[in-house]
Amino acid sequence: MNKNVSIIINTLNRGHTLENTLKSLFYLDYEYDFEVIVVDSNSTDNTSEILDKYKDNIKIGKCDVHNLSVSRNIGIAMASSNYIAFIDDDAIPEPEWLTNIMKGFNREEVAGVGGPVYDNTGVKFQVKRVISNRLGNDLENITTLISYPNCFSFSSVIGCNSIFRKDYVLSVGGFNEQYDYFLDETELVARLVDAGYCIEYIDNAFIHHKFAKSDIRNDKKVFMDYSKNIKNLIYYINTYKYIINNDILVENEINRVKESVLNGCKNAFKNKLYTKNEYDHAVKSLYIGLEQGKRDLERGYHLFIKNETLNNFKSEFKKFNTYLNKKDRLTICYLVNEYYPDIKGGIARFIYILAREIANKGHQVHVITLTRNNIETVDFEENVWVHRIGVNNYPKNLLEYDTEFNNYNTNRMNVLYSHYNEILNINKKRKVDIVQTPIWDSLGFYAIFDKRFNFVVTLHTSMRTVHGHYEQISDELYFHIELEKYLMKNTKYIVSNSKAIEEKFEEYYGKDICNGKAFLIPHGVEDINSSELKNTRNDDNIEILFVGRLEYRKGIDVIFKCIPDICSKYKNVVFRFVGDDSIYVESIKSTYKNYFLSNYKDYIDKVIFEGYVEEEELINRYFNCDIFISPSRFESFGLIFLEAMIFSKPVIGTNIGGMPEVIENGVSGFLIENENHNDLKVALSKLIEDENLRKTMGANGRKLFESKFTSEIMADNFINYYRSIIGD
Repeated sequence: MNKNVSIIINTLNRGHTLENTLKSLFYLDYEYDFEVIVVDSNSTDNTSEILDKYKDNIKIGKCDVHNLSVSRNIGIAMASSNYIAFIDDDAIPEPEWLTNIMKGFNREEVAGVGGPVYDNTGVKFQVKRVISNRLGNDLENITTLISYPNCFSFSSVIGCNSIFRKDYVLSVGGFNEQYDYFLDETELVARLVDAGYCIEYIDNAFIHHKFAKSDIRNDKKVFMDYSKNIKNLIYYINTYKYIINNDILVENEINRVKESVLNGCKNAFKNKLYTKNEYDHAVKSLYIGLEQGKRDLERGYHLFIKNETLNNFKSEFKKFNTYLNKKDRLTICYLVNEYYPDIKGGIARFIYILAREIANKGHQVHVITLTRNNIETVDFEENVWVHRIGVNNYPKNLLEYDTEFNNYNTNRMNVLYSHYNEILNINKKRKVDIVQTPIWDSLGFYAIFDKRFNFVVTLHTSMRTVHGHYEQISDELYFHIELEKYLMKNTKYIVSNSKAIEEKFEEYYGKDICNGKAFLIPHGVEDINSSELKNTRNDDNIEILFVGRLEYRKGIDVIFKCIPDICSKYKNVVFRFVGDDSIYVESIKSTYKNYFLSNYKDYIDKVIFEGYVEEEELINRYFNCDIFISPSRFESFGLIFLEAMIFSKPVIGTNIGGMPEVIENGVSGFLIENENHNDLKVALSKLIEDENLRKTMGANGRKLFESKFTSEIMADNFINYYRSIIGD
């Protein structure tokens, strides 16, 4: 039989989640063809814009009523395949979902297949195997249940992760439109079971359900309206009264549900999950549902799929084109200390850019980072699977990973093992091709021992550069540096962003530390459409911008020494510092910000300390400055210069580290000698005095960015490198 599938998504005012659901479908690894049908029930948000954006890849249907069963029947009518899958508009399938769930159709009598559903954390399960009964209860059960016509309990599915044979569904009447929401799929399954069909369960067909806000659920994921649930429950129970055959049991069950809802509302209000108005509305909705249920019973008829619907919405198959075939797709794990929205450092920004760019090319990308709020989550963000993990205790019985480091710093080793353990969790579901870790913090330490993975280390500023010589550092930092050294010696694949960083590691750890293993891939950054930005400047000042942490390595003191002369000579010059300015500097017994405010009081009005700013504001700072400076004592590369060059700004850096590989001296900006504030003054004066020079250098920097340093160029280089080492 033809194994093409029609995936049906029924939506209402969920544009903000619907697009993420649609994006996830581009990564499905199903080897046969499938189509995607979205049925919109007259949404009033941006849903129509989202659908228009994807119209070349999907079929779009309209439902004129807010009734999920009506919408689902329209989707069935539009389906051109005999296998019809349903996922919610706030659900994300894992790439293997469709391939795996289709394995459930292993016998002719199988009418439907279900799979497990993660809750909004992406770590815990909302439900695994579903067992339903004629009282409307869904019980989670991991055992097999034999279902037969008119049985009390039967294997069932959850609506956001289910797939059926269309011909079998139509043979029992499709969805019952009496059920506008809740129990709709349960009632369909009950009819299929009573017709002699069976339901299968596939335990590795995973869906992530994100519980988006709706008209029945608030932004705290709590139900606000029970009217449809109660109405449909009363109708459902009474439909199968002949099987239950116990009037007292029916009455007791309805009373139990009523009390459960009332207690749930009280607890939600007590725990501040409801406002007073939401609480009153929820309680009122319960009694509305009880009355509506009685009225529906008095009416007493079912509303199955209409021939008119089947005829009016019939359509030809429309293939959904995924990004890459399974055989061409890589699965990559990136390990990093910080990830969006917590990005404050250059390494985190590098991974954020690289992960999204490679994912956008169709590869399956996982980023593993530590949770910041003690809540473990797995989310599909901007086409990247982001795993925010907690710290697990290192299992001491794993002797194959027993190294001299296990006796040093237990807490740190637990962190490193936790990253490795999450790689193992990912690898259980699909083969991981590449594991990549920054040298900083050595997060991939344990993965280096696992020969199943192609292990890549990227070089960034060394712990030695930041923290000095051994005799100047603490035992903890000594431990970090020893880990870094071990990783360098025992890693087969190393990527550097500049020749300078390779030389620095060879200086620290010996000439043979890279041993020809390092492969050069310069960093890249995403382009930004500056035509959409606004000029917020309404002055004639010349603004000089610094972006980064206010610490010794960044040469903040070098800038401070220039400020008196520059600001005295040029009255219209303003310096702006953007970045963490709360770092205590031992040599001055203060933060740089407080040091300046105390020792340069005559120039306070010429200097702006902004501290850390959000991404949108940072972009505006680059766009609105006139000159960008960062006289660092060392940078392994210097993404900040590229970010300024995007906006055609002249840049000033130091002739050390990776900066000469980014800045063309005299062309896109100036390179000054290390720690030389006089050089900085001269370079600044040239640019302040000559507007044409600023424009020319800025334009040259923009051309340099476009030719060598875009995120797309960087991603292509990494993909080619990954393929080369996989074939090694």
